[in-house]
Amino acid sequence: MKWRQNIDQILEKNILKKSDKIITCQPGWAKILENIHDTEIEYIPHCTDLEIHKKKRNKIAKNKSFTIRYLGTLYKQQIPYLKLFMNSFEQFVEHISPNKIEDIKVSVEFVGTTSSDLESLIKKNKYSSYFKVFPKVSYEESLDLMHSAKLLFLPLYVHNNKLVNWFSSKIIEYIGSRNQCLIIGDQCEDFKLLINNYPLLNTEEKCLKILLKAFNNYAETDNELSIGNKIDIEQFSIKTMCKRFLNIKNNL
Repeated sequence: MKWRQNIDQILEKNILKKSDKIITCQPGWAKILENIHDTEIEYIPHCTDLEIHKKKRNKIAKNKSFTIRYLGTLYKQQIPYLKLFMNSFEQFVEHISPNKIEDIKVSVEFVGTTSSDLESLIKKNKYSSYFKVFPKVSYEESLDLMHSAKLLFLPLYVHNNKLVNWFSSKIIEYIGSRNQCLIIGDQCEDFKLLINNYPLLNTEEKCLKILLKAFNNYAETDNELSIGNKIDIEQFSIKTMCKRFLNIKNNL
């Protein structure tokens, strides 16, 4: 409700007005927060441990499975693009010969994801047997699963038919893995600002095309889908984040 939002904004302003510095991890929020708090807002992105990612990447063993994997919480705002993926996946299975799909084990896995919407969509899917939901795992285990997946999966965010300008920490972990990522949906401004030239997978046809391409020739989709190879990932390292915090402290 509007009145509740106004009260929350007043409380937020009163609490933060004594702060030495206000920091956000969302680039698109900086200008919004500056208008609310009438002060300069510092942007420092989410970070990840690139050294651990490098070690995990070097240990990955090759296998013939084709695993599409999502890790963590699934939000209501992601459901519209999750539905799009589910429809594309049905078409994907129907495009592949039965012999080939048996030879290369295909699965879609959700790890640490609790969602009644997800459960309902899986039950309705013609190929529900390909879907698996696993309990939450440790951070270390999640990195192993992130690197061993054939494709990492992320439906983007939309609310009331409008894009949500949200650059999640999950994308930063995906970037750190340098793995291929299936990111479904229209891209918000923050996404386009930080990841140039990622294919726009906002229709069932586009999603199906890239799924088939990755399945039939995985190496061919590397340049398109490996977002960690498209940008300077050092900007998301712990070392870089510490330097940014130190610079802020020194400039107070």
